[in-house]
Amino acid sequence: MCSLVEMNPGAVVRRHQHPHEQIGLVLAGRALFRVGNVEKELTAGERYIIPSNVPHEVVASEEGLRALDVFYPPRREYQ
Repeated sequence: MCSLVEMNPGAVVRRHQHPHEQIGLVLAGRALFRVGNVEKELTAGERYIIPSNVPHEVVASEEGLRALDVFYPPRREYQ
């Protein structure tokens, strides 16, 4: 399942986890990704991988963020 994500400048996706595997590609902007114990700032063209059940959080930069998320299996709450 693909999902287009648009985060306003400074927006936060609070730490959470889910059974779905998640990969994504930053399309525009920047954000700080915290996946498990790893923290990394990603910019346009960079990808991220979030394994099943690993806690993660995203904090958009002052530019905001646009990203493409891909989930497997599809998330019922997004359908």
